[in-house]
Amino acid sequence: MTSHEFDVLKTHSEHKRFESYKETRKWKGKTILIVEDVPSNFQLLEAYFSRTGMNIIHVENGLEAIEVMKSPNAIDLIIMDIRLPKLNGIRSTQEIRKFRPDIPIIAQTAFAMDSDKELCIQSGCDAFLSKPFLKQELFDIIEYYIS
Repeated sequence: MTSHEFDVLKTHSEHKRFESYKETRKWKGKTILIVEDVPSNFQLLEAYFSRTGMNIIHVENGLEAIEVMKSPNAIDLIIMDIRLPKLNGIRSTQEIRKFRPDIPIIAQTAFAMDSDKELCIQSGCDAFLSKPFLKQELFDIIEYYIS
């Protein structure tokens, strides 16, 4: 499945085929970096992951994301907001790709246009979600990349 296919999982019939996954999946012990500057958005993501057994590292800007990724943390996946203070998600992704080309990065933004999605994919993001998105949409993408 390509990154471009994930954003089309919005119809009920297409979404049905992913419902067999259990919420906890096999993610226990996996670590995700959530790069999100809006507290309520982070709290929602934190609630989504509360029963998965995943470890969550949270930072609020792109510069912090780069620093975390340069540290010896074993991060399995990044959820990257695009509109961030200090350094946006596009530039952060480009910098992270220089030293971690293999890490899955899921872009998310509330101000999505077709050009935003294209720019995210071109900058090195593996998948793109437009806020608001369903928990299942996010989990389907994560399942693809870390299971």
